[in-house]
Amino acid sequence: GSLLLDDVPAQCKNYYDYGTVDSNLPIEDLVRCIENTGNHIAYLFILGKLSPDFEKRLEERRDGLQQKLGKEIQFLVVDQDRIADLYLNFGDWTRPQIQDKI
Repeated sequence: GSLLLDDVPAQCKNYYDYGTVDSNLPIEDLVRCIENTGNHIAYLFILGKLSPDFEKRLEERRDGLQQKLGKEIQFLVVDQDRIADLYLNFGDWTRPQIQDKI
């Protein structure tokens, strides 16, 4: 199926220079997206290696938010590998600066 959905809030974060993502800020940004929009889905596009601890904290925070709001919540994480794949498959390869590097 399609990766992207219409009218869904998204957060874009770049932790590439920091290596492993250890911060709770991206998780709290997703929570605010859900609380402020009333939507039950939010995207996190993130560069940087996601640690198992980050994924565990994300799941725990989602579960807590589901209990608080009384509805199913989905945090859709698009990691750096998936972002690269999307760019390679759907990027604008007609731009001269990209063609020169191929």
